[in-house]
Amino acid sequence: MSTLMLRSARFYHAQGLCVIPIVPNDKRPAIDWKPYHTTRSTSSEVTAWFGNGKAYNIGLVHGEVSYNYLTLDIDHDTGIMKELGRVHPQLVAGRIEQSGSHEGYHIPLRVASLPEFNRQTWHTLTGDIDIRVRHHQTVVPPSIHPSGGMYRFVQTGPLTAVPDLNELTSWLNTLIPPTPRREAPSHPPLTHSPGRQAEYYTSLAILTAQRLIQEAPDGGKHFALLKASCLLGGYIGGGLMSSPECQGVLEAAISAKPNVKDIDAAAVTIAKGLAHGMAEPITLEDKLREREDWIQQNTTPPPQTVWGPEYNQMWEKLR
Repeated sequence: MSTLMLRSARFYHAQGLCVIPIVPNDKRPAIDWKPYHTTRSTSSEVTAWFGNGKAYNIGLVHGEVSYNYLTLDIDHDTGIMKELGRVHPQLVAGRIEQSGSHEGYHIPLRVASLPEFNRQTWHTLTGDIDIRVRHHQTVVPPSIHPSGGMYRFVQTGPLTAVPDLNELTSWLNTLIPPTPRREAPSHPPLTHSPGRQAEYYTSLAILTAQRLIQEAPDGGKHFALLKASCLLGGYIGGGLMSSPECQGVLEAAISAKPNVKDIDAAAVTIAKGLAHGMAEPITLEDKLREREDWIQQNTTPPPQTVWGPEYNQMWEKLR
């Protein structure tokens, strides 16, 4: 397997991609990878990492450092992949990868004019599309997923090259009608301690998860519970929340919904969602970086954020 990883890592490097080692059977970088946000790894580094017998997974860093490489990460697919291919066939004409969980797909692209945002996710009724542009990495074949499954190519070929993603993002915005704009409260000041900032983001995540479940229509409760569980699972994976805490929040929220007849089935959904989210950790560093992106772009509040009285009351408590 180590020989395969070395050969594969060299293959990606030869395509001008910034290759980094990932913890075996994991998604976390095995090194301090911040320097590789802007400096591409060298051939000798790739050989040293993947030729030492440690069976590292392979990660590719997005953005200008990889000659404008980015990834469309499709998850919880119940039709969004098919619809994407119908509306934007050029995006699915080249290489397509399947996650080792067998629950999602990666579409790697080379985009002449990268979007201004570093990462953006659209949660549609038929699946999620996460566009990773900069300061993120994607695990690629033949790496091994935490579940034990291997990442693989569903469709081989070169990286699809497109001029921009304007048509794609416009289409996604039509699938997810923008929330009526409210006066956004000020962003949490950087002068607060890391502990206070972490409390702010975890409290907001809990509010968001609760609102997802509370507002779910009949027929959509399972999907809403799964999305809420994935969200909180990310905070568990990032070390910001505990499993019992998140499980208690989710169980209380779904139990409060009318017409929920099978609590045991809901518990299974929660466990699945938390496990999936834990494989995609959300760290305090991630949230602060996103915050800076939003401030620089002067955009509307981030996706999945519940703006309103709850936000203001919560932040006042944290001040």
